[in-house]
Amino acid sequence: MTRVFNNYRQNLRVDGNKVMSYDTHVATISGDNLKQLGYWSKTTQKHINYVSQVMGLHVVKPKKSLSTLTLKH
Repeated sequence: MTRVFNNYRQNLRVDGNKVMSYDTHVATISGDNLKQLGYWSKTTQKHINYVSQVMGLHVVKPKKSLSTLTLKH
C-alpha cells in the first residue's frame, strides 16, 4: 500500500514500510520507530521528520561511524 502526504505530494511517499523521498529509500518503519538509513539533505530530513510527526513515529538516526567523525586534537 502506498501513502502520499498532502504537504509533499510529488516527492514523498510511504510504500509498505519504506519511506521514499523522491525515488530514494531513506527510512524504514519498524513498529513505533522510523529508522533513518543515512544522513541526508535538509529537504530529505524534513521529509523524514514530517512522516514521523504525521504517523506518530520516533526517528532513530544511524550510528555515526569513525569515518564520519572529525577528531579534535
